[in-house]
Amino acid sequence: MSINVNSAQASAGLLLVPMFIPGSKQTVLPPGYAHLGIPQSIYQMPNGLALVVDPVTMLKTFTLDAFDTVEVWANGKATSVSKVILPGEEQLRILLYLPLGRLVNGVNQLFYRVTRPSGNFEDSTPVLDVLYHDPAPGNPAPAGITIVFPPNIVANGVGPAEAAAGVLVTFNVSFARPFDEIRLDVGTWNTTFTVTDPSKPITLTLTAADFQQIGDNANTPVKCTVTDQLGNGNQSATTYLDIHANRLNLLAPTVKGQTGNNFNPTLQDVRVAVPPGSLLPTYKVTVKWQGATGTPAAGSFTSPQRLVSAGLEFVVPRSVLAYSLGKTVTVSYVIEHNGITTPSLLLSLNILPLPTTALIPPKIVEADANNVLDVMALGTSNATIHALLWTLIKAGQQVWMRLEGEKADGTAHNLQVWSGGISKVNATWVSQGFWPKVLVNSYLKLLGHGSTLTIKFKASLDESNNPATATVFPDRTYTIKAVELVVPTLSSVTDAGSKEVPEGGLTVSTVLKLKGFASKGLPVEIFDGSGPSAVSKGIATANPTTGIWEHTISVPVGGRRLYAQSRYHPDYVFSNVRKLTVVAVIVPTLVNVLDANNVEVPEGNSTTSTTLKLKGKASNDQQVEIFDGSGPSAVSKGAATAHATTGDVECTITVGEGSHRLYFKSLYHPTATYSNVRLLTVIAAVAPTITSVKGNSASGPEIPNGTSTTATTFVFTGKASANQKIELRDKGAVQATITVGATGGWTRTLTGQAQGAHSYTAKATYGTLPESAARTLTILPALNPGPNKTLNLVNFIVAQGRPPASVPPEAIFTQTASGGRPPYAYTSENSNVASVTSQGGTVTCRANGSTRIHVRDANDVQVFYTVTVSGIKTLLQNDSTWRTWPEAFNYCQARGGRLATLNEMLAFYNLYAREGGNVAALLGWPLIQAHPSALYGAWVADGGGGSHYYFNLTGAPAHGGNVPYGLHGDGYRRPALCLIG
Repeated sequence: MSINVNSAQASAGLLLVPMFIPGSKQTVLPPGYAHLGIPQSIYQMPNGLALVVDPVTMLKTFTLDAFDTVEVWANGKATSVSKVILPGEEQLRILLYLPLGRLVNGVNQLFYRVTRPSGNFEDSTPVLDVLYHDPAPGNPAPAGITIVFPPNIVANGVGPAEAAAGVLVTFNVSFARPFDEIRLDVGTWNTTFTVTDPSKPITLTLTAADFQQIGDNANTPVKCTVTDQLGNGNQSATTYLDIHANRLNLLAPTVKGQTGNNFNPTLQDVRVAVPPGSLLPTYKVTVKWQGATGTPAAGSFTSPQRLVSAGLEFVVPRSVLAYSLGKTVTVSYVIEHNGITTPSLLLSLNILPLPTTALIPPKIVEADANNVLDVMALGTSNATIHALLWTLIKAGQQVWMRLEGEKADGTAHNLQVWSGGISKVNATWVSQGFWPKVLVNSYLKLLGHGSTLTIKFKASLDESNNPATATVFPDRTYTIKAVELVVPTLSSVTDAGSKEVPEGGLTVSTVLKLKGFASKGLPVEIFDGSGPSAVSKGIATANPTTGIWEHTISVPVGGRRLYAQSRYHPDYVFSNVRKLTVVAVIVPTLVNVLDANNVEVPEGNSTTSTTLKLKGKASNDQQVEIFDGSGPSAVSKGAATAHATTGDVECTITVGEGSHRLYFKSLYHPTATYSNVRLLTVIAAVAPTITSVKGNSASGPEIPNGTSTTATTFVFTGKASANQKIELRDKGAVQATITVGATGGWTRTLTGQAQGAHSYTAKATYGTLPESAARTLTILPALNPGPNKTLNLVNFIVAQGRPPASVPPEAIFTQTASGGRPPYAYTSENSNVASVTSQGGTVTCRANGSTRIHVRDANDVQVFYTVTVSGIKTLLQNDSTWRTWPEAFNYCQARGGRLATLNEMLAFYNLYAREGGNVAALLGWPLIQAHPSALYGAWVADGGGGSHYYFNLTGAPAHGGNVPYGLHGDGYRRPALCLIG
């Protein structure tokens, strides 16, 4: 919608044509929505929006005269953008600038008003509807515009499959509006579309045809530009996208069964899998298996070419593995499409060596299951070796076999059987599963008894006939049996005095002689213990004539398990076992003396118990005698036998009151041998008592039984049996264990006792466990004044030298104490800052600063909390000078303050108006009381653009309105009231 200033509408009588806006958009969508559009480019600092008013002399009934005022109105309000027509300017165009901030986002109404000096006025018609967009779409740029691709596209780019399916692009645009145009730039390609409904996701789908035009690039720049219908626009940041829609990315193949990059050659199949990726059924594929460097052609394989639709798994002949054992092969494939071949990435595959379980060495048929070859059983017959099968065996592989043994004198006795070359695997060997070879008796007869015979074998799996690179098989070792083998026996074990130690017997001898039988002239090894932890005690050789062996050993104290092991059997063969115990000879010790309650009576201490249990140590299964006293006068209290295994001694005796000297005497030493001595005293039992409880310290006040206190630390004093232990308890729960002094007195301090009722007793740990009478008390909570208070009273303003009769509600609060003993009394250290009611605890804040509010309870305990007040401001009395607003502003700054805001003046007025509506008369300050003009209102800070507010402290309405404040030009002179704080 547009306006033609020469139209009939504009020429109507007394009508003023609309103003002209240079640079405005003449067409706005949808049609009829607005007359013009205002781009941000023509509405900027420093001037704002240029508005042109043509002279109205063309109108027959209306012309501009000198001193007419032309003023711009925006959205129904005068803008103060005006021009007074001076003489000579009646026929001139008028250029006005509308400042920033006067237009709002959306449609705005603009017109101008011509006012005669008489006050008559006319408005331009029609009112202009102008469309203004703020902010512009995509603001702030570039963050306000983002291009969003699906996560898989961001991670992997656009390949053929993604391009064929179409890629959805989402545009997140801040402040998007209908009719916005979005231009997407992808590399050198771009496309533009219009936003219809910004409330819905803004999307665009890029097709395969689009990507064909865009082309492939691993770092394709992507950006977009958003422009609204007024020409306002922003551009996104540039991002980058990997586009490879027109190329094949062929991943490396895999081999079924591979572990990482390793392949076990014992697997039965070798199958190469080609990853499908983006391959189409019409593509042709060929698989290549390239053997390790230097391998013959038989170690590599290339499959026949076939269509992808025929399958992506290819079987490779297993025979290729034999040429690359322990080496690295490369596996790949080639795709052919439209006559173009593309190779895949290479798979480097490590072919592992054959494990020992896959390499089965030859065996001697006549040997037993334990690999013992009985040469005596062969007589004059030969033995037979069978060479067996192994993984990847193939006719034509050369073999080597050698036997290594020893004669009876220990010299080497070896035999080379095969040496490669013509010695090779044949088809019969493979088909029947073995190949026989005679092992002549003459070689075997020279092998020594108990010696080993080892078969060493290797094969050239790659048929290179190179013994250095041939695969070495595990050795197969046999034990040669050439004499009769008997099971050894252990028939006798004697001590140092040649006395037999029977099975399960005890001895103090640490030197033992063992005897038994074994194969004549062959060794046995003596062991003490069992299993892997058994300790070898040396080797003995049987007499070559009688077969008797004997061996002397030293053993430690303790249980022994003795046996002989054959050193001539091919497997583990043991004699019978002899078990015995070597007992140490020790001096007896008295370790514990326990009272009737099983409590230790330490050396030199006393007890009330007349029944005592003595514990100690002695040689296992030996006797000690218990004595009380010293010398010939010592009294025997009986004998006790040490435990057969642990040597523990335990016995119970009865004694009378008085001093005692207790000890053990050994009954198994050849001379008189005694234990250590335990001295103690048996005293009479005394029931515990609590004689005093004091609060806080030993010098504190006594707390009578059944009373209350706020103390949480108590000092207890009482009586009990001397040197004994008692338990101080609270309602049966142990609070402390106390050792009674030598005179029978005890004391203990308990801290941190909880609030509430308590019942303390002293209970003995001796005798019949007597307990004292209960001492009860109640702990009250401590007197608590409450938390410190901080008030920031920003709306509390007082007049200089004249505090108000009352304070704002936010300057009053009540905080009551708790704990202690009510009632409470309250006082303030500084009532000028804050006062408090003596009984209720209500605090009234009056000035900035801090003071302590003290609380005293009925027990005369006193505490306090701190009140900190800030934010109270002072309005200074003015002088007798009238000032313009700038002069008033500078005057208050010079006084260290500022002009009050309108809200602050209202708060000040309302506070003092409680004492009388005319605050000016109440204060009596100069120039602010009744005055014949409106100039007695004082300046305030609010306003701008050449006009500021004033405030009438008399309460009189300003400018005939209904509030005591109004707006006036800055050049008028008024009183200045300055605000401090």
